[in-house]
Amino acid sequence: LTVRGHIFGKDSIYAASLFVEMICAIGKSPSEFMSELEARYGSFKMAEANLKYDPSKKDEIDDLIMVQKKIPDFGVAVAKVSYEDGCKVYFEDNSFVICRFSGTEPLLRIFAEASRPEIAREYIAAFRGNLEAQLKNITIPDRITSIPEYAFAASALENFTVHIGFTTIGAHAFED
Repeated sequence: LTVRGHIFGKDSIYAASLFVEMICAIGKSPSEFMSELEARYGSFKMAEANLKYDPSKKDEIDDLIMVQKKIPDFGVAVAKVSYEDGCKVYFEDNSFVICRFSGTEPLLRIFAEASRPEIAREYIAAFRGNLEAQLKNITIPDRITSIPEYAFAASALENFTVHIGFTTIGAHAFED
């Protein structure tokens, strides 16, 4: 949720307040609202992995992902790749995978969103395998977590906006 021209980013308390305001304004329960969104845009499942690496390898990993831009062959059509916040690969079916460094610890965070959780996990495994194949003497532990089935794909939204009073609240597709 964002307020155009005001706050760029996500503050959980502020976002929760905007969500409550939006629910009150549209007069529907959160489950009714989510059901409508899923019917219109589909439902996606999310998986994530936090991959530890030796901090001395960070430059080598960064060079591979951000400079050489070596991404794995995912076996599906890639719509575009963004390097704005890590490496985010968008697929033609509106699914995606993103690999980025944690800002606080020596972890690569890889998130994927797809129509089925096993596909999201496959995207993560492909990224992990590509890193291990390209980098010498690096082993990345495999810990992939699926997010519960009710997860919804915000990436499927295209400029969904609700106007309330003086604020504009929206969930926007992850665009560059």
